[in-house]
Amino acid sequence: MTMESSSTPDDFEIGDVARARAITRLGRLNEKHILHMPAPEQVDNAELAGLIAEARDCAATDDLATNRATANRIARFWTAEALRRKHADGEAGPGTQSSEMYSKIIEPARLDLRDDGSTVQPSPRGRDGLDRSASAQATALLGFRTRARQWRRANGQSAYLLEGTALSEARQFVADDRDVAALVQASDDHARSAKRKFSAIAAAISLCCLTIAALAIYQWRKADTQRARAEEQSERANYEVASSKADAREARDDLLRLGRRLSETTEKLEQAELDNAKLREQLAVQMITVRNGVTSQNMANATLPTGYRTDFLDVPSDCVTNAQKTSGGGLEMPAFRADFQAGLANGGRAIPFNNFSSLMSAVWRLPVLTASNICRSRLLGVAAANVPVATTRQVDLAEQRVQSWYDQTGFQPLRLVSPQEIAWGGAAERTSANGLAFDASAETSYSANVVPATPDAIRNWEALRLYAMAGFSPESRNVTVFSGPVIRKVSPSGVAPIYPPQAYWIVMVGVGANARPVVEAYVLPAGLASPTGLDKREASALRLLLQATTSSVAAIEQLTTLSFPSGLRTGDGERTLASTPDAPSNTAAQIVARVVDLDHPDLNTRRSATQALITALRDGGLTPPEDQGRVIDALLGLFDLPSFRQLSANARVNLALVLAAVPEATWDRDDIRRPRARARRAIVDIENAVARNDLPAMPMAMGHLANAKAKLGFELGLNRTVFIQFAGMSRVDAELMRSRLQTLGWYLPEAERTSNAAGLNEVRFAPADDQAGRQLADDIEALSPPLRREMARRPTSRVNAARPEIWISAPSTPRER
Repeated sequence: MTMESSSTPDDFEIGDVARARAITRLGRLNEKHILHMPAPEQVDNAELAGLIAEARDCAATDDLATNRATANRIARFWTAEALRRKHADGEAGPGTQSSEMYSKIIEPARLDLRDDGSTVQPSPRGRDGLDRSASAQATALLGFRTRARQWRRANGQSAYLLEGTALSEARQFVADDRDVAALVQASDDHARSAKRKFSAIAAAISLCCLTIAALAIYQWRKADTQRARAEEQSERANYEVASSKADAREARDDLLRLGRRLSETTEKLEQAELDNAKLREQLAVQMITVRNGVTSQNMANATLPTGYRTDFLDVPSDCVTNAQKTSGGGLEMPAFRADFQAGLANGGRAIPFNNFSSLMSAVWRLPVLTASNICRSRLLGVAAANVPVATTRQVDLAEQRVQSWYDQTGFQPLRLVSPQEIAWGGAAERTSANGLAFDASAETSYSANVVPATPDAIRNWEALRLYAMAGFSPESRNVTVFSGPVIRKVSPSGVAPIYPPQAYWIVMVGVGANARPVVEAYVLPAGLASPTGLDKREASALRLLLQATTSSVAAIEQLTTLSFPSGLRTGDGERTLASTPDAPSNTAAQIVARVVDLDHPDLNTRRSATQALITALRDGGLTPPEDQGRVIDALLGLFDLPSFRQLSANARVNLALVLAAVPEATWDRDDIRRPRARARRAIVDIENAVARNDLPAMPMAMGHLANAKAKLGFELGLNRTVFIQFAGMSRVDAELMRSRLQTLGWYLPEAERTSNAAGLNEVRFAPADDQAGRQLADDIEALSPPLRREMARRPTSRVNAARPEIWISAPSTPRER
């Protein structure tokens, strides 16, 4: 607010009158100045003194800076005239009349006036130490007076206050003018107030910083506490999940045992073997079981296993009906002779597990037959976990071998059915990788699936199971596998065997292109040495009995007293590979069995296995040629990341060397399309794992993999743009498929959702892009669930060259029959 805005109307008028008078006085002075300026020498000394005094008075009292400047110029002009006259009359000495006259005229021009009219002589030196003339001091004082009056009239606005050098210079005039003194005092107060404000702001900022730091430390400690609590809760949850799974298995066993008892009661009731009293007693016992076990809270997590499915394979019923059955469809489990069935546990009924079933011998306390279903298109590729042997409640404890028996005898447990081959299906696909590895390993570690063996026998058996999953009958989407031990040696009491099985047999069944069963049978010797030892006579008999790896269904029937379905036993579609003791055959199974030797602790064994595989794959040592695909599939089973991580550094180098030895012409064959796509996917996954530091650096192995990669057609993605049209699936899955295919060298823009893709799973490509289009379809079929699709290949001229198209939708449920 200005002074004028707060003044009364009368004050405002008085100020205007004073300003008008000052202007009039300056005008009269200016007229005199203009009148006498042409001839200043004609002005007498009295009039000269009056002009100078009047000009100085205007310069000191006028409010307008321009008026003061005009008055100062007039005063300087006539002061100069007075000085000229004094110099002209310089002969007059001091004290004379002429000298006194000029002193009266000139000296007042060098003086300044206080407000009371008294004169003051300014200091000849300023604050900077330089000499200042009287006129410069008067000009400085006049400027500060003007600033002080402006500040006063502006009602003390801070914009008019002084600071810095100006404030220091103004302090020398505080005794000369009250307004200047008030201005200096107000400027000092303002400076102190600003300093206090700055100190307060600095203190507030410091306090805020300390508060933020304290809050950050508190949040960090809180987050650390929450993290520790979360880890503790996670461990507790993992323990509870494991306990829940164990409880679920126990509840499942209770259900199965109850079902068995109910079945027995029903059979006896049908045969009229129970009177009313006995019937009531049996039902009472079973109801107690229901109340105490089956209906417990553990049943909330109990899921009955599917077991072996007889309708898993689409084969004609006349080929697979069991010889001992008069009716029935599907591929039934082999049946034992009647005299042997009496010694089976669980009343001779199969014990169901997830995707397989087992028959146990109560006399030998071992499984004697397993039957498993393998859906190749849904296998998830898990690693086996170290799980001890567990007992099943479906069989009496006295009829099983527990983990302590293996620890005491020194034998190792061999899983007849491997965890990898049962890791498929809806429940498996909804489980995490680590959880699935544990579940599958635990499911196959029951005593109903475990037999004693030596380390060499276990290694060879795992190779055979791997061959059944990947190498056997590549044209078969689903595979059924029967297996068991060959047990001949029984203790004198007839209660339990003294020695481990003499051999292990396996029968693989698939469906050929003509819808007829494809069968391969093998017998694997247990070895000539065991932790408990064999005498020479027993070892010689075993050597004569089992010299060859390959066998036939009929031979296995003779060894095991089993009766297989007629179509398998008579050789309908059977593929039996002969061998002789003197010249080991180069069969696919024998070569696959050498795969595990790539990680053998003995150097010579590793070298021998590597050379044997290179000879079979590169030098044409394996006949027929289609068996090369089976061996390659077995190799790729070890390239899956979970399996590859478990290999030693030497095994990784050897495995990569063997894969690099496969000729490019072999990879280009039509029957190797699927292994080729698997190899592309496996190499890229390993490269990405090394880049993420999930795998250690492996210069030698990566060099061999680079050589193998150069033969797998990664250049097909160059200069091609692949378009994805999708429907019936989430964009997240579509983009995930796009990113997976990009890692294989394909360039794909953002996927486009369109209803035209509904119900389609196909790759469209120009005829000129036939090889690239088919490779793209193979790559999609090699993806992991749920991205994997069975793709149709459709060459069409409606698609531009180098612009293949993927039309994809929700997958149909994989056919398990």
